[in-house]
Amino acid sequence: MYETQRSTVTRKNIERLSHNNSTPRYILGLDLGQSNDYTALAVIERVNIYADEYADRKEITGTAFHLHHLHRFPLTTIYPAIVQEVAAIMRQPHIANDCKLVVMDLQQRTT
Repeated sequence: MYETQRSTVTRKNIERLSHNNSTPRYILGLDLGQSNDYTALAVIERVNIYADEYADRKEITGTAFHLHHLHRFPLTTIYPAIVQEVAAIMRQPHIANDCKLVVMDLQQRTT
């Protein structure tokens, strides 16, 4: 039998990352589908986890990723409409200026 240790993540021992951090707080992942597969968009927030909820917040013990939004576009959605929706999400006040858009490389896709 294997035993695993799991740390408890509570609202008290996580910290939302700020604009001062070099790594963006939000990551938008976009997988552009072609005519026979769906396009998917995920909005993920990265947060720091601390060892103790009452610590001085200097010892980061890990990173957590919170999925805030997951969307599958209909098969017939044209690329300009997808771009408009992604841009609208990136303009939201809590995401703007603190996000990175990652697009799947269509050349790497296998058939």
